Amino acid sequence: MKATMMRMMQTMRVNKWQGNSPARAAALGALLILAAGCGKEEKEKEPVVSVQTAAAERETISMVVSTEAVVYPLEQSILAPKITAPVTEFKVQRGAHVRKGQLLAVLENKDLAGQAAASKGNYEQADAGFKTAVDSGIPQQMQKAELDAIAAKAGYDAQKKIYDSRKELFQQGAVPRRLVGRRQAPPPTPRHSGRSCRT
Repeated sequence: MKATMMRMMQTMRVNKWQGNSPARAAALGALLILAAGCGKEEKEKEPVVSVQTAAAERETISMVVSTEAVVYPLEQSILAPKITAPVTEFKVQRGAHVRKGQLLAVLENKDLAGQAAASKGNYEQADAGFKTAVDSGIPQQMQKAELDAIAAKAGYDAQKKIYDSRKELFQQGAVPRRLVGRRQAPPPTPRHSGRSCRT
């Protein structure tokens, strides 16, 4: 368009407006129309798209599209048991909805049951050994206590005889007082009262 306009202007310069010819007037009018039209950009025509319409109806799906995709959960948790054991049973299926505290899997517990039985056996064995030690130790302790009591009584009787004989010798004037003792107190009584220790 610009090229056409330039040619018309050159033609007009050449003729230098000689007279009022109708051709010149037409050329000038065309030039003005073109100048007015060139000032604005032409709008692009929007493409016309044909659309088919139909009424919406409920029907069975006639076409199924299968494709590969990656699905991410809204929330997920990593599960780790406190013990290492094989899983014997899963209580839920993959992708199922679960709630907090729900039992998801059952682990094998044969090794734990075996350890519990062994611990119970060790406890019972230790308890039996304790009872045997206590039952066998008490008569020995009682017998030792009785022998200690008899020995203490025999020692007391021997010391009493020595004391009585020195006291009698002192009264006769045969021994000095320091051998008898400074005070005339009765000899100490034994701690054993003479009762048997048997229960």
